[in-house]
Amino acid sequence: MRVAVTRAEGSIHARRQRLFPLLLFGMVAVLGATALANGGRIPTPPVQMAPAGAGGVGSSSANPSNLNGLLGEVSVSASIAHTEVAPGDSVNLDVIVSNEGSTPIVLAGDECGILAVMVGQVSVPSEPFGKYWDGTSASFKDYVLKNGLGPGGVPASAPARAVATTTDCQDRPEGATVAAGASERVELSWKAEVVHGIPAPEGDVPYTITVTFDPAGGAGRSGATGPFDGPPVDYQQIVLNGHLHVSGSVKTMVSSGRAVDSVLADERFQAWLAEEPSSTWSTANVFLLGDGSGEGIAPTGASWEVDIFREHDVARTWAIGFVDPFSGELAGLTFCNKPCDR
Repeated sequence: MRVAVTRAEGSIHARRQRLFPLLLFGMVAVLGATALANGGRIPTPPVQMAPAGAGGVGSSSANPSNLNGLLGEVSVSASIAHTEVAPGDSVNLDVIVSNEGSTPIVLAGDECGILAVMVGQVSVPSEPFGKYWDGTSASFKDYVLKNGLGPGGVPASAPARAVATTTDCQDRPEGATVAAGASERVELSWKAEVVHGIPAPEGDVPYTITVTFDPAGGAGRSGATGPFDGPPVDYQQIVLNGHLHVSGSVKTMVSSGRAVDSVLADERFQAWLAEEPSSTWSTANVFLLGDGSGEGIAPTGASWEVDIFREHDVARTWAIGFVDPFSGELAGLTFCNKPCDR
């Protein structure tokens, strides 16, 4: 489930939720051949927004390069080197989490130990529509573009989630304790890419910086011997929202519609598609895939991936196509036919 966030420049929301510690970090997956885990670092069950005027909503700086938030006795300040970035270039961020209270807090870390998560929403090329087909081909294209999913199970037309990285990846699944009156600094680098190997197009990029913490300092977990022992932890979040601007020309990319056209143009795919009626289609995926190593069925380099699964009242079969994101040429096509156990 996606959590809606406002996109006003420098706006801040604080969130409170009860979660088991190890359920904070999920795997973002696509129902296809490729599982992507570069998202899913933010807890995403339904959350209760803290009420305004009750210490739950902080105030922020008017300077888009500096954001500040406060929830209770925990404050977060973030500074970004510059708010304009060229396609494919990187921008550095410093995030400082300060515990202004009298007792320790615990910051939750993701699988890399990152204690503050910055995610930019980068637009994905969905226009032009491309070729208008007839018959089953037209139905297939309409089905994929309207029902197709991207990483995390979001609509294929939704922006890509570009997650900032760090060179200081640490194995600390328990998070990090910040003593009373102390601070924790997180250094991040965000790259202006749709996915690895594909520069972000020119335009606005809304972003969020999220810090998740246990204000009780892990006291509720004292004596626990496993992730599900003891009571759930009352984690809280501070979310800072800002905007970056990608400025500069990039190589024209093929749209998702034209990527589907490239798969439909293949005679092998047309023959496979005709084997079963459209009522058997169960899931479709269409998304940009970052630089691949050429292992498995994915080609070397970046590509569009177009998947279709048939599972409604028939034995499971699927077809997966890969399309060069710049030339539009079909780079690979794989079928899993009866009996398909993959």
